[in-house]
Amino acid sequence: MTKRYDIVFASGDSGWLCRNDGHVVGLQRWSETHVSSSGGGGHIDKYGGHIEATRISSTVQDRTEFWVKFDDGSEKQFSCDLSVRDGHRVAVIWGAPASQKEGKYLIMKNLTTGHWILVNRDTPFQRAYSAWGDGPSAQMRRFTMAIALLIFLVVLYAKSPKEAGLALVLVGLVFGLFACLFIVQMMYNNKKLPMINEVMAITKV
Repeated sequence: MTKRYDIVFASGDSGWLCRNDGHVVGLQRWSETHVSSSGGGGHIDKYGGHIEATRISSTVQDRTEFWVKFDDGSEKQFSCDLSVRDGHRVAVIWGAPASQKEGKYLIMKNLTTGHWILVNRDTPFQRAYSAWGDGPSAQMRRFTMAIALLIFLVVLYAKSPKEAGLALVLVGLVFGLFACLFIVQMMYNNKKLPMINEVMAITKV
């Protein structure tokens, strides 16, 4: 049976979430190979010429498709990267702002294994979350490493201790500015849209 949750986002905007549970049936897995070519061509005349070799490349994409038979008797087909087996119990969450009657799928979780994924990244909710890649902490680590490398280069190529000290002060100011911008951006995202763990807590997944 579908469970509905009327909520107020951290930004103050109202919205709704729905959750429906069911079992996986009709699981299918296969691989698709995509081949592409580039280059080739050339020019030859009576004075000579050249022929460019054609470069062939291929990529293999694993695909998973399955049906979910929900507890209310309805069925829905999904094509996504959730790790499942026939018989596993899953939960599907979808939602939208209060002004919209139709929502989009947000999260699918395998209740048997605990694995979950973002189903549809083409929504503001997913874009705001996935924009951080693997999370704000990882972004900050990469930024700190870049600053550390910059400091190392400044000290290495400074002509005098005085120049090195001045350069380090400038680097520190730049680091502080970007750190403040990073924190402000993170606070803005947290205020505008809920994070994944908040949605999962609301829907009790």
